[in-house]
Amino acid sequence: MMKFKIIIATLLISISLNAQDILSLEQAAYYFDNELDIPENTTKIYDLNNTLDSFIGVWSGSYNGYLIRFTIYEERFLNSYDQIEEDTIKILYTITDLNGNIVVSSNQNGLSAIPGISYSSDGFFELNLYDACENTRKIYVKPEVPQQNWSVVGASKTELQVIITQGSPQGITSDPLPNNSQCTSTADYLPNGAMLILNKV
Repeated sequence: MMKFKIIIATLLISISLNAQDILSLEQAAYYFDNELDIPENTTKIYDLNNTLDSFIGVWSGSYNGYLIRFTIYEERFLNSYDQIEEDTIKILYTITDLNGNIVVSSNQNGLSAIPGISYSSDGFFELNLYDACENTRKIYVKPEVPQQNWSVVGASKTELQVIITQGSPQGITSDPLPNNSQCTSTADYLPNGAMLILNKV
C-alpha cells in the first residue's frame, strides 16, 4: 500500500511539473498584456482551449474598390529568441481589382504570409505584415458574431474585424529582392488606419 502511495505521489508531482511548462494562449496573453515575464520554465504556449478555431478559414471583403481575401491557418513554431514552442496563426492574402486581376498577393516576389505575433486578452491576434517596399503594417484580427446575430445563442463568428496600424518605422521586408527589382507595396492597399470587416466564405 505504501509503495502504491509513493507511485501515485510521484505521478502527481510529475504531472504538476509538466503542466507548468505549458501555458494556454489566454494565460500567455495575461502576461503579455500586463507586461509581465512569463514563467522561466515555460517551454510551450499552446492553443489548449481551441481559441484559434474561430480564426481558421477563408475570409473575404472589399476595401477602397479592391477585393481582399485572407486565408488563415494555424501553425506551431519554435520561437528562436526564447526557445518557446508556440501556436499561432498565419495569413495568406490576395488583393484583386474589380475585374479579378491580382494587384498584390502573398505569393509574389518579396512578399510572404503574414505571421502572427501574439494573442491578446481582448480576442485580437496581432500580426506583422512585411512589405517589399519597407512599408510595414501591424494587423489585428478578431472573429466576431455579426451584429444581427448577437442575440442568437451559440451563433457562429462569421465576421473578421481587421484593424491596420503603422508598422516598424525602419521597415522590414519579407524576402530580399534582387537588385533593380521594382517592389510591390501591400501597404498601398492596406493603409495605416484602415478598419474593415471580412466575411467567412
